[in-house]
Amino acid sequence: MKQQKPFLIEGYLAPEYFCDRIQETAVLDEHIQNQRNVALIAKRRLGKSGMIHNYFYQPSVKEHTYDC
Repeated sequence: MKQQKPFLIEGYLAPEYFCDRIQETAVLDEHIQNQRNVALIAKRRLGKSGMIHNYFYQPSVKEHTYDC
């Protein structure tokens, strides 16, 4: 019997798979709304890309952004 891992490690699926980054997402939103440059720095595999995908997936952000 193969054991399945509980965490996704590739790609962003949807908000329900993203958890507990409310404060960090609020800080990211504040910086982006104030047109500041942002750099996310952390070790590999800690969810930096997921946080960015989750931020731009939110309906309030989606309606104010566009694809280049």
